[in-house]
Amino acid sequence: MDLYTGKINEFVDWVTGKHSFTGQSVTDGLPVSGGSIRELIQNKLKTPFYMYEDKANNRYRMFSSEDAFAMWKENPTDNLDLELFNFVRPSDYKLDLTATNSDGFNNKYVRYGDSDSQGTRIAFQWDIYNDEG
Repeated sequence: MDLYTGKINEFVDWVTGKHSFTGQSVTDGLPVSGGSIRELIQNKLKTPFYMYEDKANNRYRMFSSEDAFAMWKENPTDNLDLELFNFVRPSDYKLDLTATNSDGFNNKYVRYGDSDSQGTRIAFQWDIYNDEG
């Protein structure tokens, strides 16, 4: 009996060799070999899911594999079931810090212990912005 010994993913039926989403034969009608099934299972145990950082929609999206993500990305509406779950992605933050001395940008030389001089004081302003400004 001939068996398919190539690489498969979680969408290939082990008996018929058909892709469960597209219905196309992946194995030319041959049943999948035990070695190919073992490789699939071992690889899935090492990497149980694939995470995608969707910055446009501010989400982290989880998929069963990179193959599942690729099919979802190609058509998110029709392949909505391929997304296992998602959660809100933390906002990106930016810090703007401006520091000046008290009378502009002139060089100042400070001696140790000279904290009373007006010229030794540093003024600063800071602003934190999230991804929406």
